[in-house]
Amino acid sequence: MTHLRQIMLEELRRRNYAESTIHIYIHTVEHFSRHFHRSPDQLGPEQIRHYQAALFTRWKLSPNTVIQRLAFTLLLCTGVEARLERGRDTVSEEGFAPAAGAEPGRGRAPDRRGRVSLSSHPVDDPLCHGRTSR
Repeated sequence: MTHLRQIMLEELRRRNYAESTIHIYIHTVEHFSRHFHRSPDQLGPEQIRHYQAALFTRWKLSPNTVIQRLAFTLLLCTGVEARLERGRDTVSEEGFAPAAGAEPGRGRAPDRRGRVSLSSHPVDDPLCHGRTSR
């Protein structure tokens, strides 16, 4: 088992995700990595955007499925990557403190109207919302 895979599994178990969710997330990261023929730790936000487009256009997945699939790739690019750089978890007075913005849909700052998005993409993302440029 690779070091990155071990950290991903530890992070998911620490967050108390169900085994079925862990399996889906690990499979998705493997698929994401194979799609670009590179290790997941060498991929970033630009590749996530291209992968999102491929999930919609090439594999014809529904928006809900794409959001589920992208949730962990976003976590990977924030929380797990930060752990790799630090080499350990950050501990606050209350216990574990995930990296800022590490969990898509959790702990996000509200928009100017006080709403918090639960989606893994911005509200103005035309690719996911079916809008095209004119």
